[in-house]
Amino acid sequence: MTQSRVVRYVSGDWNPALGQVRLRLEADPAGEPQDFLIASGDVQPLIVLLLILSGKVGAQRPPGAKGQTQQMVPLHLDSVGLGETEDGENVLQLMIGETELAFVLSPGMSHALGRALMTLSAPSAREQAN
Repeated sequence: MTQSRVVRYVSGDWNPALGQVRLRLEADPAGEPQDFLIASGDVQPLIVLLLILSGKVGAQRPPGAKGQTQQMVPLHLDSVGLGETEDGENVLQLMIGETELAFVLSPGMSHALGRALMTLSAPSAREQAN
């Protein structure tokens, strides 16, 4: 049986000709990097799975998780949508390339998002003076 090691660094690249993502995982203690090929259609479910398993989302989120510092990498959105499910829940939908994420918003979050969008879209005092 092989010994499990903690992954310390992940890099990767996209091969459009094959429609695959290559992930290179490197672990401690220093061993040989392992490459994994993932079909482009499987990337989105992998993202959701990693978020759930890491405890960053969902009901099993560890206590005190809000205080953790996280590295944030801004992504450029291709599309944003707001909608409603058949059950009447508000949904925020984000598309980044071929990846689509949908988030159910509580009524309080919906109101806060609406206020923020209205504030951002309002002309500033400087714009009104011109």
